[in-house]
Amino acid sequence: MDKRQKIFPGQKYGDLTVIEPFHRVSRKGRKRMHWRCQCSCGNIHEVECGNLRSGNTHACPFCAARKRSAHRRKPFQRHRVKNVRRAMIDRCTNQNSKSYPRYGGRGITVCGRWLESLENFVEDMGLPDEGMTIDRIDPAGNYEPGNCRWATMEQQANNKINTVRYEYLGRSRTLAQWCRELGLNYDRTKARLSTYGMSFERAISTDKLTQRKRYTTPDGTFNSLEEVAEHYGMSVSGAHGRFKSDSRTDWRSEDLMRE
Repeated sequence: MDKRQKIFPGQKYGDLTVIEPFHRVSRKGRKRMHWRCQCSCGNIHEVECGNLRSGNTHACPFCAARKRSAHRRKPFQRHRVKNVRRAMIDRCTNQNSKSYPRYGGRGITVCGRWLESLENFVEDMGLPDEGMTIDRIDPAGNYEPGNCRWATMEQQANNKINTVRYEYLGRSRTLAQWCRELGLNYDRTKARLSTYGMSFERAISTDKLTQRKRYTTPDGTFNSLEEVAEHYGMSVSGAHGRFKSDSRTDWRSEDLMRE
């Protein structure tokens, strides 16, 4: 502000409205022009003419202190979103982080706007509900607006880059989701797929399947422990122990499934 500008009653300088001038004598005997002003809070405050023109004084001491405190106070300081952002940046930039190989090590980055400030992050993402974490819609994409959302742990698990999905009835879902929808036992259905190599349609069949074992020894293959025991002239429990022994790698058993 121009220091030569004249001050008149009724003018506003920040939160201060000029009322009337007066002179005050300093300790050195110098007479200086001051203005009596009213702050927007109602307090009367006396301001030296130069400070009023320059803008150094723009409110009463109480309002000025309140504004300084509000400016210093960091928004969302006590909200867990602060830790969410910090962990996100850490796994993408800190090579000492345990998660770095799966994020920063794979080229996943955090956009510059979110690196700049917590306020920018919250402005784009909002605050998460309880139990929600940040999730990338495209697991191969970066942390940036448009590719991130607040998601539940289940949504996160179903959106991993290595999540296996099964096409059925024109929809693509994870095995856990299909089992919940169809009322199937997850462990049994998973075993049918991974252990016995069934097709997905056959694995989710409600037909009862029975299990049996096939036993392989140095002398050949047997269909039951009783056959093994009879062949070697030992008890059934003795034969069972040999198949369980880590030292007898040539005694092997495998599960079979049949209808």
